[in-house]
Amino acid sequence: MSSMDAIKTCFNKYADFDGRASRSEYWWFSLFLFLASIPFSMLDGVLLVVFEWPAVFGTLFNLAVFIPSLSVMWRRLHDSGKSGLNVLWILTIIGAFYVFYLTLVDGDAAPNQYGAVPTNTL
Repeated sequence: MSSMDAIKTCFNKYADFDGRASRSEYWWFSLFLFLASIPFSMLDGVLLVVFEWPAVFGTLFNLAVFIPSLSVMWRRLHDSGKSGLNVLWILTIIGAFYVFYLTLVDGDAAPNQYGAVPTNTL
């Protein structure tokens, strides 16, 4: 899946917690979120130093992408054959490593209880 396809797919399925997401879909979207957050963080830093404003723009960006990022992680866990509720492990330090590991491993090669194998096409 190309980077633009992954970003479009994740925003089209922004609140879809059913089905599966491939590794490429998840990681392209994660890279997009990281790169998109940089200008907001820089702007917040400048506004904090110059005007002593709180971090408004970064916070608004994070709120806007919270549900899409949660849903793609949920679907990525489904691709590994795990319940999306495993995302709650992020709340613990060791559990965060476990969830990170699950986002890296190959998904199930055959259809599983969460759906068909992701096709990496729109």
